[in-house]
Amino acid sequence: MHRKKRDALRGSHRSFGDEKLSPQDDKIMGNTFKTAFLLTALTLLLMFFGRYFGGENGMLLALAFAAVMNFVSYFFSDKIALAMYRAQPVTREQLPRAYEIVERLTQKIGLPMPKIYVIPTE
Repeated sequence: MHRKKRDALRGSHRSFGDEKLSPQDDKIMGNTFKTAFLLTALTLLLMFFGRYFGGENGMLLALAFAAVMNFVSYFFSDKIALAMYRAQPVTREQLPRAYEIVERLTQKIGLPMPKIYVIPTE
């Protein structure tokens, strides 16, 4: 049987997950998994300590604290890191060469242009 014909026949019987992921998709999924794993591990650790020190009520309080902390860290971690280092946003006029490099890279890989920040060295 010819390869094209065989592949066409197999196409209707393909199982879920046969598609190959691009390296970029694979990296994104890996980072998402790592983030979920770390947030889950932190939640379980806090619940363990809550149970140890406060019984069932302590465990529930620790779960609520972990939920708030995970929400804040997941959605606002970039803003927290930028504020911690007192990073300042820059424009094309302030750093034209760096801005052009980032712009060229993002266009090349098809990502939107990010905001660029500079960390003071004082």
